Amino acid sequence: MKDEIEFGENKEFFARQPITVNRRVNLHSEAELAKDLIRCWAHNMVPDGETSAGQLKLRLLSPAEVAKRASETAAQAFEEFEKRGWIAIGPSMTDWPDPLKKFDKQILTK
Repeated sequence: MKDEIEFGENKEFFARQPITVNRRVNLHSEAELAKDLIRCWAHNMVPDGETSAGQLKLRLLSPAEVAKRASETAAQAFEEFEKRGWIAIGPSMTDWPDPLKKFDKQILTK
């Protein structure tokens, strides 16, 4: 899947940022953890037999092995987090207050 990013001009007078960036592809928390684990494990070496001199031969994990290991570890970690009660769900955006409307009224009434 390709990352999709949209840009839009914010024309509101009180906008803090003139350009709005919308990333349409977002990772869930488990995927974020897996991505961090991939960064850690991308260059890990694993035993791969012996050399002709009898020394340990090593190889890099393949991209598929790294991705699978990171994904399985992240999934297992989140199962454990849930068992321990370490996951909290925040309020929905529909429940957030709208400070901009309040701010606009204060500015316009002065």
